[in-house]
Amino acid sequence: MQRFLPKKKLRRSGIWSLLALLALSVAVVSLVFTALSWGHTRSLSHSLQTLQDRLVQVDLQREATVQLLMEQQDLQQKRAKRAAGLKRNRKRKAVVAAHFEIKPENTAGAASSHIITGWTEVNLNTSTAVKYSPSTGRFTVLTDGLYYLYCRIHFMERESAYLKLQVYLGTAPLFSCLQSYGTTPSSSPSTKLGDFYSCHVSGLVRLTAAEQLTVQTFGGTNLRPRHDLNYFGLFQVK
Repeated sequence: MQRFLPKKKLRRSGIWSLLALLALSVAVVSLVFTALSWGHTRSLSHSLQTLQDRLVQVDLQREATVQLLMEQQDLQQKRAKRAAGLKRNRKRKAVVAAHFEIKPENTAGAASSHIITGWTEVNLNTSTAVKYSPSTGRFTVLTDGLYYLYCRIHFMERESAYLKLQVYLGTAPLFSCLQSYGTTPSSSPSTKLGDFYSCHVSGLVRLTAAEQLTVQTFGGTNLRPRHDLNYFGLFQVK
């Protein structure tokens, strides 16, 4: 029996060596698998983190795009409101003006009384500022406002030494032009040139609707028969 004991010990030693080698192999395989799994997990985790970062960027870009679109829409609405307001203001603030002339055929007798008559309105394609009465020679104001008024009369006169042009507001003189001329031959370079004299008045005036304006001079004065020399007008400035 003593002969067989070393063989048993040797056999057991070989088995344990084989088991140890197998265990070592399993440990190595497990380590390799663990390393591969850890690398794959790390790569997957990095990919997930990258995907999350990209999703965050996309979400931020989406929010920025939506904000930009909302700002552009708001800006367009403001522009549309501003344009509509300007259009309403233009309609509301239509040009108010009027211009009158005395045609050559109407100059005879236009100043037969102290109020000059015979005016003809020139179409300006604007809202008229006054309404003219041919029978009385009065201009009735239609719209309240601050106006610039102008008037010029060209006289053809030999006998009178004084000429007058006045624009009246109601019964009070508003603008006046008074001139004196000599009637002797020595006072004028020539009789022909001395026949014609002009007066001009202009200025700012605040007018109220229903007030009346008249252009006045000395009664019986003659006017030069040219429409471009005898005119009256006004336009609203505010």
